[in-house]
Amino acid sequence: MDRCQPAFEIVALTECLRSVARKRFVIGGLRALLHALDVPSAAIDREIGEMQFLMYGKASNRRVLSSMTQLAWDLSFHLDEGSDATALAVKLSGTPMRALAGAGKWKDFGVPKDVAVELLTGRQSGPAGAH
Repeated sequence: MDRCQPAFEIVALTECLRSVARKRFVIGGLRALLHALDVPSAAIDREIGEMQFLMYGKASNRRVLSSMTQLAWDLSFHLDEGSDATALAVKLSGTPMRALAGAGKWKDFGVPKDVAVELLTGRQSGPAGAH
């Protein structure tokens, strides 16, 4: 079980909490989502390995911000369904997004789950002829 060691410096405590949160929520959630999308374990492990130095930052791209806002809005409609976090992530990963333009069925939109599978495995997913 991940636990933070007693710390006298706020910086050390903050880093410890970030590490625990990253391992439990971000990495665990991503692994579960990619597994649900039938991404091979080797590709999942490679992606998780690349995320060793995960960082958060302020988004400034309007398309990215718009997509994040839309996903948050969409999520609010699904929270009452009683689904677990992975089921919700799979559902949201099927939302066409303009920020992924040129990477899917329509040239103006891309579907996150299809783009992720293709980038991680080199194989196309989604409906036949969508790419």
